[in-house]
Amino acid sequence: MRGKCALDGRARRGHTGGMLRLPPPRPWDVLRRLIAAGPARLVMLERHDCPFCRLWHREVGERAWNLSDLGRRAPLRRVDVAGGLPPDLGFLGEWRLTPSFVLVRDETEIGRLVGYRGDLFFWQGAEQLIARL
Repeated sequence: MRGKCALDGRARRGHTGGMLRLPPPRPWDVLRRLIAAGPARLVMLERHDCPFCRLWHREVGERAWNLSDLGRRAPLRRVDVAGGLPPDLGFLGEWRLTPSFVLVRDETEIGRLVGYRGDLFFWQGAEQLIARL
């Protein structure tokens, strides 16, 4: 490929006009990165006395989540935070409202949904979270 040098206008062999051209990713490289990243989990921070948590369990529920396409990509882990966060979730930091749904991968928070305003809002927000993976 021939291009002209921007400084003096002469043609140079191999010049791509300032654009870096990368080879397309190989399928096995993409798969290797996905496997190395580890599984994602949707952590539900709830309290036993939370009415909105009970409403989520009635309208959506753990079984429906885990059987959905989104749930297969990020299975649900329920955590009752009445006694605080477990040690392995200490990286989550501040939380104030329950339920809170936190998408986690490799001890890193990817995003969160705070509160529950109904099943339609939940599924839309969950799709946006999973799209970040």
